[in-house]
Amino acid sequence: MPISHWKLVLLVPVVSLLTACGGGGSPGDGTVPLEVKPGEITISDATSGCPGFVRGVDVMVTGGNSPYTIHNPIPQAIALTTSRVDRAGQSFHFDALGGCLDNIPLTVTDADANSVDFVINRTYAQ
Repeated sequence: MPISHWKLVLLVPVVSLLTACGGGGSPGDGTVPLEVKPGEITISDATSGCPGFVRGVDVMVTGGNSPYTIHNPIPQAIALTTSRVDRAGQSFHFDALGGCLDNIPLTVTDADANSVDFVINRTYAQ
């Protein structure tokens, strides 16, 4: 049974629209590169010594393939709210518990073993 002219006129724009929106990928499904926002933070200290407790920031994980794990290389100096983020767009929070933290990476790894670092830096007083 042939398609009527009017059905064809209505069908072509719908098919075109569906085709146009299908190739972008979604954060967390493995089609978008793994990323953390921000990618780094710098802790400034008014003294030349090492700072004590410093409230950190929320770090959002996007892209890659969820879920994500966060590796903390110095758990006695950095507190994390979680070591796992379940979905893209969710965050974890860190606080510096004290010490001379400089160029310390918190490594985020996705389900496909891709990884990216969130780096904690420090500026020293002169």
